[in-house]
Amino acid sequence: MRYILLILTMALTPFAYGQTITPVHGDSWLTHIHRPFDQTSMGKSSGVYGPKAPMPGDWPPSPAPNISTHLTAQKKSLMGADLYRFKCQGCHGLFGIGAPPEIHSVIDPVRATSARMYVERMKKVGMEVNLNDATPLAKQARQALLDRLHKGGTDMPPPDPHLTDTEVRSLLAYLRQLSGIPGAENQQLPINEPPLRTGEHIVKSTCHICHGAVGHNPTPGEILQGQIPPLNSLTSRLNVNEFLTKVVVGRPVLEGPLAIPMRGHMPVFTYLSPDEAADVYFYLLTKAGGPSAVVLEPVSAKPFSPSSQAVTLDQRGLKFTPSLLVIQQGTTVEFRNSDTVSHNVFWPNISGNKKLGHNLGTAASGQSQRFKFDSPGNVQILCNIHPEMTANIVVSTSPYFAQTDAAGAYSINSVPEGAYKATAWHNGKATTVSVTVKGDTTVDFAQPGK
Repeated sequence: MRYILLILTMALTPFAYGQTITPVHGDSWLTHIHRPFDQTSMGKSSGVYGPKAPMPGDWPPSPAPNISTHLTAQKKSLMGADLYRFKCQGCHGLFGIGAPPEIHSVIDPVRATSARMYVERMKKVGMEVNLNDATPLAKQARQALLDRLHKGGTDMPPPDPHLTDTEVRSLLAYLRQLSGIPGAENQQLPINEPPLRTGEHIVKSTCHICHGAVGHNPTPGEILQGQIPPLNSLTSRLNVNEFLTKVVVGRPVLEGPLAIPMRGHMPVFTYLSPDEAADVYFYLLTKAGGPSAVVLEPVSAKPFSPSSQAVTLDQRGLKFTPSLLVIQQGTTVEFRNSDTVSHNVFWPNISGNKKLGHNLGTAASGQSQRFKFDSPGNVQILCNIHPEMTANIVVSTSPYFAQTDAAGAYSINSVPEGAYKATAWHNGKATTVSVTVKGDTTVDFAQPGK
């Protein structure tokens, strides 16, 4: 028997970087400030929306031409202008003027940090102010601006991730350049950051304005009613090419009970490159979508004996816990209701096969239901009483499987040498590669869920 170590390399990238890259948490900013999506300008500065809805027979739409990306784990050199695009432009726009009265301009507060510009502005309105008097006022304005960059404001979310000193200095230099302060164009500092840090900036400062971190993957009918898909569902709704098209060009969405293609409600982020949109996608895969399951199946071997194990999937706090189970074929799962309210357990299919769908019915508080899973594949577990509840069970034909940890790494022990099919399951989507196990072996799932 040999030992095999498999590593999801995209998830390990952040550990070569000094700053810890963390998951996105909590409700969207719009939910936090109780503002409906259709009554705000936040996150919509581009003013560009995707193509008109296609005819039903033309669904699904093809990925946009000339949309490609070059995936790399190498660090990228970013400037203050890039940080502005990632963290500010969604609301304040290309020129920083915002959308008054809801979103204030950044120009005047930034100009107030320049003593010379303050003197010139006062002179234009007939007031004489000398430079010595203007300097402490400019320092106060600078400190107020730095506080805003570090802490946010009443209607502006605090920066997340927290900016490093170098990032703040570079972003502030670009804001000063944008505001026309002489010499500011020479003050931006290059910052070398890994792709997942880019994805983290964009997700937490732009996407999280409208999208909550976690929740139920809405149906077309719920989309029509105004529900916005949570961030943890995006990589299961779209593969990487579809996601890139959605972000930088626009893509229709299915709505209503009949799932009719409609023009998308999400603005197109014309100021992001395909590579940057890909950084967002892989950040969501590793930091917003929860753990992944990895299954090894021998190419040629006798079927394994079914498992006689029993495991528990709890219902607590209106959530399935854990959100992912990986089991061998033949395992019995106990669905325990530890909440004070009733729950339902059902799954519409197993890996798309609707004949394998099942409804266990409703269980009152304190009750349990059991089911033996004999069919391999991915099982999305749902509750028809609380549609926001969801979990996945991956049923393996072999005993060689694992679940990724918080860093995205995993290992599978005692795997005999030979040819295998390795499958990574993430939010119901599978990526499969062929692998020959010989000694310690590494498998690179570079594009899980594609």
